[in-house]
Amino acid sequence: MADILVIDDEPSVRSLVTDILDYAGFRTRETANGYQGLEWILEQQFDLVVCDVDMPAITGYQLLREVRSNPAIQTTPFIFLTGKDERQHMRYGMELGADDYLTKPFEPAELLAAVNTQLKKQSALNHKVDATLQQAHSNIIYALPHELRTPLLGITGYAELMNLDAESLSPADVRDYAQGILRSSHRLQRHIENVLVYAQVEILRHDTEQLAQLRQQVVHNPEATITDVALEIASKYLRPDDLHLEIHNTPLAVTQNDLERMLREIIDNAFKFSEAGSSVYVTLVGEDNIATLSVSDAGRGMQREQLEHIAAFIQFDRVFHEQQGLGLGLTIAKQLASLYGGELHLFSRPNEGTVVRLDLRQAG
Repeated sequence: MADILVIDDEPSVRSLVTDILDYAGFRTRETANGYQGLEWILEQQFDLVVCDVDMPAITGYQLLREVRSNPAIQTTPFIFLTGKDERQHMRYGMELGADDYLTKPFEPAELLAAVNTQLKKQSALNHKVDATLQQAHSNIIYALPHELRTPLLGITGYAELMNLDAESLSPADVRDYAQGILRSSHRLQRHIENVLVYAQVEILRHDTEQLAQLRQQVVHNPEATITDVALEIASKYLRPDDLHLEIHNTPLAVTQNDLERMLREIIDNAFKFSEAGSSVYVTLVGEDNIATLSVSDAGRGMQREQLEHIAAFIQFDRVFHEQQGLGLGLTIAKQLASLYGGELHLFSRPNEGTVVRLDLRQAG
């Protein structure tokens, strides 16, 4: 049984709508005041709102704008009630995020059909969101402890060996153990940093003042940054000859740290999921105030369904392809790009490879 809020300053229309909905088995709440309606929407998670467009204190459009700007209630379905002479304004309402319109006078069947359609759409959306959250939740539960524990065990394991064999260890043994500890430490450090960055990005997305300051930052020489990061990662995988660079230097509207972080996540994936001996191409070109960084590999690629469900803490085919990491890399790169008004696009085919295209604003 859905909870529906009816907002209309005309008592006869408000009574008619609530009577129809009550008779159909819905739970309704009604008000003639848009401000009262907004207060109730904030207090109670209504499944749908039926609202008049032309009201005195606050119009239906103003009310909808308030709802759509609030993350806690912004997905609430809205059906507007409008007079025939107001139909020319329907486009404006749709741009604000209205889900449907009913023109007065209307038949009970029209109202019920519109209500049931929107409730079904919302139910399908909620189901999809719940499934995604459940998958992310499962990955957090199982992947996070594993990804943090594994490098920690490496650190403690090497340290215990050094402690047990301290009197008999040669300098070469000490060096080997120390390198093992460093490898595990770097892996653990990266996991922790990624989780923290993911949380920071989520906070920054809603801080308009800090976002405006970030978007004023400029990297004047991205060629040097891209070259250094790409060579570092290629060397880490012992594949410097597989790297091919074609960089057209152009200032980018991004901070140095965030550019490096996006580069590391994208380029590291290209080497991690492709075979030694296959090429990894990194290019940067600028056109029409947009700089496009492309990283392409000839690795195993991804299915279309996987491309459509890039999400935090989700790694694809982990059972079949054991891989290190929490699956946050592409998510972080994608969200960082959006902070600067940019976009990240993925193009991939199974067993053929993947192209990651990062579009950022040129500075200047």
